[in-house]
Order: sequence, then C-alpha cells, then structure tokens
Amino acid sequence: MPTLSKNNSKDPAVKDQPEDTGLAISHALLNRLVDNGQSTPSKEPVQVQVKLYKDPRTPDKPKLELEIGTDRLYTVRHLSDFLEALASNQPLEINRAFTFNPERHCFAAQDQALIEMLLEAHQDEHNSWNYYFGRSEFSKGSFELNQSRFKRFLEVAATMQSAFWVAPQLASPVPILICRDSLPFVLHLTEGRSHPELELKHNQPFYELTPDEVYFCGDCFYLPSAANREMLRPILNAFSQNHGQPLPISKNDAAVLISDAVPLLKPVIRFEMEPEVATDLRKEPLVITIWLDQVSGGGISARVVFQYGAVGINPLVPIPDDEAEPIIREKRREEAFIHSLSDVGFRSEGDAYQLRDEDALFYFLRDTLPELTEIAEVYRSESFNRLRIGRPPKLNGSVRLNETSDLLEVAFEMEALSPAELQEFFRALRERRKYIRLKAGYFIPLDQPETIAIGNLLTGLGLSGHDLQKELITLPKYRAIYLEQMIREYGRERFNLNHAFQELIHSIKEPQDMEWQPPQTLLGVLRDYQKTGFKWLKTLSYYGFGGILADDMGLGKTLEVIAFVQSEYPERRLPSLVVAPTSLLYNWEEEVRKFAPSLSVLVLDGPKTERLERLAKASDYVLIVTSYSLLRRDVEALRELKFAYCFLDEAQHIKNPETNNAKSVKEIKASGYFALTGTPIENSLTELWSIFDFIMPGYLYSRQRFRNRFEIPVVKNNDPVAQADLRMHINPFILRRLKKDVLRELPEKIETRISCEMTEEQKKAYLAYLSRARAEFEAEIAENGFEKSRIKILALLTRLRQICCHPALFLENYHGGSGKLDLLRELARDSLAGGHRILLFSQFVTMLNLIERQFRTDGIRLLRIDGQTGSEERLQRVEAFNSGTAEIFLVSLKAGGTGLNLTGADTVIHYDPWWNPAVEDQATDRAYRIGQLRTVQVFKLLARGTIEERIAELQERKRSLIDAVIQPGENFLNRITMEEVKRLFED
Repeated sequence: MPTLSKNNSKDPAVKDQPEDTGLAISHALLNRLVDNGQSTPSKEPVQVQVKLYKDPRTPDKPKLELEIGTDRLYTVRHLSDFLEALASNQPLEINRAFTFNPERHCFAAQDQALIEMLLEAHQDEHNSWNYYFGRSEFSKGSFELNQSRFKRFLEVAATMQSAFWVAPQLASPVPILICRDSLPFVLHLTEGRSHPELELKHNQPFYELTPDEVYFCGDCFYLPSAANREMLRPILNAFSQNHGQPLPISKNDAAVLISDAVPLLKPVIRFEMEPEVATDLRKEPLVITIWLDQVSGGGISARVVFQYGAVGINPLVPIPDDEAEPIIREKRREEAFIHSLSDVGFRSEGDAYQLRDEDALFYFLRDTLPELTEIAEVYRSESFNRLRIGRPPKLNGSVRLNETSDLLEVAFEMEALSPAELQEFFRALRERRKYIRLKAGYFIPLDQPETIAIGNLLTGLGLSGHDLQKELITLPKYRAIYLEQMIREYGRERFNLNHAFQELIHSIKEPQDMEWQPPQTLLGVLRDYQKTGFKWLKTLSYYGFGGILADDMGLGKTLEVIAFVQSEYPERRLPSLVVAPTSLLYNWEEEVRKFAPSLSVLVLDGPKTERLERLAKASDYVLIVTSYSLLRRDVEALRELKFAYCFLDEAQHIKNPETNNAKSVKEIKASGYFALTGTPIENSLTELWSIFDFIMPGYLYSRQRFRNRFEIPVVKNNDPVAQADLRMHINPFILRRLKKDVLRELPEKIETRISCEMTEEQKKAYLAYLSRARAEFEAEIAENGFEKSRIKILALLTRLRQICCHPALFLENYHGGSGKLDLLRELARDSLAGGHRILLFSQFVTMLNLIERQFRTDGIRLLRIDGQTGSEERLQRVEAFNSGTAEIFLVSLKAGGTGLNLTGADTVIHYDPWWNPAVEDQATDRAYRIGQLRTVQVFKLLARGTIEERIAELQERKRSLIDAVIQPGENFLNRITMEEVKRLFED
C-alpha cells in the first residue's frame, strides 16, 4: 500500500481542501510540451493515438489505451507511470526503441485536451481514498472511464486526428465521431395480422454504451440531451422487454400514439406509418367550438368542444374506452387552446370552464375574445351578449369668457350616461381605473387616449361628478390657459370657444404680438426680448393675472419692470411696491434714475418713525422700494395702502410659506402681483406653490391639495403625468429666458453696477474714519502741498475703501458685518443656482481671506490665486477651474489681472473698484477672451453713499480721457485734480 502523502489529514472529497500543487505543475509542464507551431527546433513532436474499447469484464465502463511515438507508434504499457513521469518532468522508456523525454519531445495542440484529461484523472486518483486502498482506474496500459469521463472523452477524442473505437462487432477500428442529431431509428407503424404493430427499426448495429447517456450506431456516437433521453427511455425499455420484437397495439392506442406521442417524439426519432394503417384510422380536420354564456354572480362559462368531423370531444368529459373511436387528434392545438383559456383566468367546473373575476372578464372581452374568433367558432348566448365592451362616451362642450363677470363659463355634455353613471364614470377616471361596468352589464374602457384626456381635463379643472350635472360651470379666469391646453389635447373640434376666450389665449401665449408700446423714453433702450417681457407683463395685468419673471440673471428684469410701471402709472395713478433683499434696495433707485429719471422713487429705510412719515406721502411717488425685513416691521402700515402693483425681487425669499416674509407680503393689497426670480424652485415644489400663492392665490389650489396632486407624485414617484400636468398649469405664468436663448440680442459683455447699503455698524465706522481722514487730508495739504502729499492721500483713501469692503480688514474685534459681503453672498447664490461660474476679483488679499472663509462655510467649491501662489501652481489651478472642479475662482487683482485664461467662468464680480478702470478691464478679460463661448456678465459692487460711488462717477466722467490717455498700470490718482480729490472726502 502506498505511503500517505503530507496532505492526507483531510478527506480529498472535502471542497475546501487546498488545491494540489501537482496538478498545477502538470498543467505548466503540459503547456511547455504542447507544440503550438512555435516550438524550438530542438524539440521533436510526438504522435498520439488513442483507442477506446469495451472490456467484457467491466461492460459498463469503457477503457482507453494510448500509443505514442515519433517514427512509429508504441503502446504505453504502464499508463500510470507515463503520467507520473509527465507530472515530474522525467523521461520514461516506452519501448526499448523509444524513450519519451519532456526535454526533447512535445505534443501537438490537437492532442493537448486528451493529455490534460488524463493528467487530471491521474491527479484526482492520487487525492482519493481509492488510491490509498489500492484501487485504481489505471490498469497497466489502460484507463477505465466512468460515465461522466466517458462523455468528456468523446468530446475530446472527436477533435483528434487519431482516435478510434474498437469493438468485436466491428471489422476494424473506426474513427470516433459524435452526432448531435436524433438517433437513426424509425418508429414504424404497420398493419399487422389482426392489430396494428409498432416496430423499432435501425439499419445499423446499435449499442447502448452507458445507461441513457451514450449510444453507438453505425459509425457514430450519439449523445442525446436530457430532455430527449427522457422521451427515448420508455420506448427503448418497451422494445427491450419485448426482446426487440414488434409491439401489437389497438387502433385506439394507435390513434392516441399518433395524436399524443408522435408530436413529442419528433426531435428524437422518426415516425412512419403504412398507408393501410392510415386508411383504418380517421383523420379529420380539427374545428374548435366554444359556447359562451353568463352565469350567476356576474361571471361567464365557456364550454369547449373539439370537433373532428361528426365526433365532438369535450376535454372535461372523459371518454369511456368502449366508446372511444380511433381518431387522430391534433393534441398540440387542443392543449394550446386550453392553455389560452387558463392564462386568462378560466378554471374548470364540471363540463365547462368558468371565469368569475371581473377584471379578468373585462380583459377577456376586450383582448382575448377577438383573438379566439380567429381560431375557433364562437357562439354567444343572449345574456352573454350583454357583457360587451361599450364605446367610450364622447364629451362635447362650450367655453366662453364672460367679460362682464370676468369668469369662464363652461358647459359639458356627456352622451349616453345617466347622472348616477356619470358620477361613477368620473370617480373611475379620478382613480385611474381601466374600466367601469354599467348596470346594463357592459364595460366601458377608460384606458383609451381620449378617455384619459377627459379624466385629465376634469381632474385638472378640479371638477367633480356633481359639477358635470350642472348646465353651466363657472371657473376663475386664470384657468383659461390650462383649460385651452386640455381641450386641444382632447379634441378642439368638440368644443365651441367664444371670441373673447380665444383672444385671451392668444394674448397670453404670444405677448410679442400685442400692440402695447413701451414708454417713448425707453424705446431705444429696451432690447427686443425685453420688449417681449414688457408686453408679457402688460398682457397679464390687463387680464388680471400675476406672473413670475424668471429670466436669467443679467437679462434686465429690473428694466422691464421699470418700463411696465412707467407705462401703467398714468392710468392707475397709484404707486407700485417693490420688495427686495436689503442688499439690492438702492439698486432699484439707481436703475430708475438711470433709465427713467422722471419717475419718483421712495426707498423705505432708516428709523421706523421716518419710514412711517414717508409712507404717509406714498401717493406722491410712482415706485416705493422696501426690503423683506422692513416690510415685516411695517406690514401694519403697508396693508392699509392700495398699490397698483406689488413686485417681489428675488422672490425665493418667500419660498417657505410658513415664514414671516411669506405671510407679510401676502397682506399687501394691489391690483396685480408679480415675482422676479431666476430660481423659482431651489429645493422643493412647495417653494413654487408659495410664490404662486402670492401672485395668484388659489391658482395652484390649497397647499395640501397641491402636495397630494403634484409634489408627492412628481418628487417621490417621478410621475410623468403629474409632471406634464404641473407644467401645463405654470408655464403660461412664468417667463423664463436664458442668456443662450437670446444671445443674438445681447452684447458680448454686460456690465452692471450694483450699489448696496452698508450695515449700521459699518456705516458708523465709515463716517468716523471719514471725519478723521478729512482732517488729516487738510492738514497734509496745508503742510506739504498737493503734489507731495499723494502717497499720504492714497493711504487715507485706501482705508476708506477697505471699510467699504469690510471694516474687519483693519479694525480688530469688529463684528458688525458688511453690507457688500451680504450682497456678494446673495449674488453668488443666485448666479450659481442659474448654472453660472464666477471669477471674483479683489485688490485686498485680506478681503479674499474673509470671502474664502464665508464661501467655504456656505459649502461653495472654490479655488484661489494671489501673490503667494507659484507660477506652476497658478497654471494647475486655472486648468482645474476651467475643467469644472470649482464654482468660484478667487483672484487678487494684481496677481490675476493679466496672463490667465479663465474662460470656464461666464460671470465676473469686482468686489471693490480699482483706481484705473483699464486694470479692471484687463482682469475681466481673463474670462472675456478667445475661447469664451458664452456671454460674460460683469458685476461691479459699490457701497452706497461712499467713496466707491464717487470714484465710479469720476471714472465715468473721465472715461474718454482714461481710454485715450491712461495706459494700463498707470495710477488714476495721478490724473485727477486736487478739487476732485477733495470731493472724494465728502460725506
């Protein structure tokens, strides 16, 4: 008995035993021994021949023998030794005339699979208990194949050039071939002496080599599939038990055989029948008949008969053997028909099939029954005919705009439905059912496009079944656009629309076609898209609607509103109210002075007593501007006034309907309400509802109904129907233009100055230092003269400019905030929400530090360069920004004013003005240069009532001089007079 190897502590059959390294070594060796056409000249290819035979002593386990050699073939007398030599890479004497040496010999590629199989079998045996107890599948020169290895061997041998089958019944060895087709048998039905007889014919010798697995017939091995073997086994067993003799069967059994078995056996075995037998068996075409009837409880029954000539067969009624007739039936068609009924939901009860589920009955009537009429003769009882699928009712109507009541008047007609059925019809539509079943018994499908359109129309208008019974339904005028869209979807030809209604629809949809003319003073200022925005505001206000002007930042929403207010005031004679963020309060005043200086503007700021005193004279003004925070404090006084219009700038400030901001603005009384925002939705649809609740209360229903109808389906369920319905509601009342949409009408670079109010603490710090600086300035001039005092003057002015940016730049322990920093955060948030990317300049590195800390707290991704950034790092950060890594790029003006390409940004913000506008322009050109594909928006931030505004005014007055004389980098301060410098120190 062999000595146990080192790894014998585990049963080799255990799956988690480590793989034996010998097998891996043998595979590696085999790869070296295989001749793939690239063997070295020193290696000689070895011929391989394998023979398969059956040993009478083990008839169920075929064996193989191997012959190898170079000039001639020699039998491998000890196959186990040969495989051991291969595994250990040692030479082995096969015959005195031939020694196999792995260093000198190699195998052909087509023989590799056989050698590999033998090596694996040899290794497996070494890892098995059989080996240790002296039982081996290798017996000197042969290898015994079990059932699984036998099939694998046949697959391998069929690809070899020299693989043969040796059997006593064969005159000589034959090459091993595999056939995938059906076995070469013929199941032959003959007339016989007194009964039909069934024979199994095969013209060549037939052997079953392994049970149910491998057969040999003629010169080919057959390996039938598992399914084919399952059908073949009973046939072979029957003939084997009858010693291969014909099997006598009755005519009825012959008919059953042909009807049932032959169609199934077709892939496995060929069937033939003598003409005389066919004459005795009746072969009639199959006609399927089905009788449909209604049964108690609302279900139906189906009695099926398979008709063969005069013989009818009910598949649910057994046929006694003595009554059975020898009829050849089409069992596959019969079974397919029964399966089709079963798939619908029919179940056998007695001699018929019954269907009781109402949903299944609807689908049977609508879908399956038409298909059955194509393959069967269908007979219906009178009661069954009442279960038909009815035609969906048609909806007709009329819509008129009553110009006296300013309401929509709608009349609907629904044909062929009683009031109660109408209620049920509407309820089913609202619940999105597939059908309703009327008392008469028939069904009305509700999943047809026109029926779905009716449901959408009625649901969208908030109508109930009770409303449909009214002769006339009145709706708010603001439902007109939505109603028209739904009517068009359902079928415009079914509705009569009066002229006033059609005119309203056209006006809202095509505002550019309206004849409203902007004020004469602004005709040459407004661009075409701004004129459209102006007409849109005019049209909505004319019909008593509100709206959201949601143009992209920088497209001039403020200017469009100014033009609208100016055109409306002569008729309304009432002031309009603008509510804006604190940081933009004075921007409105400046825009009015710039574009419509004739309009009187009241900015509500200062102490409350002063604000209330000014409000007492509200009728003297065309436009009143306040902030959200001040509105909350003054709401009691403001709600007592009547305004022509109320505008919310940056209306996202009321996105939360529970806040005091939202509640306060909704107390303002005006003839019309409008919202200005580039981001009407930031986080949730409730924000949109809150803004609409301001511009047109009730239009988007109550908050809870809006949530159930739109927010939950859209946000949680991603319901496309609800999304489309919400779009149809809101689109007419939102005007949204992006820069890219109106790019042809825009200059390539838009510059905007925005002034902001300083915080109270900031203002105190500024005025205190201004007084001190003025005194130092006058003393310096008196002592040294103007020309020698420029450096001192510059230092004083720089301190004032730093306070405008943020007093914390040089005041320790300052905690009073900065109006300009607040404005910057507001501007950055809106710009980023609109999909823009920002390049932000400041000449003060300490200010960039403050901005960076604030933006990182706000969760904004940013990059930065200043004078401390090395040249290589500068380039890396520029490339990173242009590739989209950050949203904002902070740049010190001196470090980034030239030499950078930052076309990844389309928005430039100058936080503080530089003396020389040419330097600012150079900085702007970091984004506005070749390669920039978008319009560049430039914002210059100024602290209101400070030195910054005076510098900007001075620059504007001397723009032509600056452009003509001042060279880039030259100090603007060198080009102004002492009188102009003195004015800079004024308060």
